[in-house]
Amino acid sequence: MEQWEKDYYISAIAGANNGSSLVVMSKAKRQEALLEERPWTNNFTIAALMSVKWKEEKQAWNVKAAEAMEAYKKELEEYKNSIAATTDDN
Repeated sequence: MEQWEKDYYISAIAGANNGSSLVVMSKAKRQEALLEERPWTNNFTIAALMSVKWKEEKQAWNVKAAEAMEAYKKELEEYKNSIAATTDDN
């Protein structure tokens, strides 16, 4: 593992014959926590565990993003209505 920037580590790198690649970066704290839980585990397994944990956590973030999008759409509609009302008054 290399430290990329402060507290970020490259956990895994995978490449393909077509030139594309995948880099898994993680916060050191998450990786350290997994290593404390499983000190015998190698980096490949830690990267796989981080992927599973992210998929679990991602759902909560998707819910927050959907709620934020709904709030944005409501505010945008209110803004458009206020603009329309202003132009109707003139």
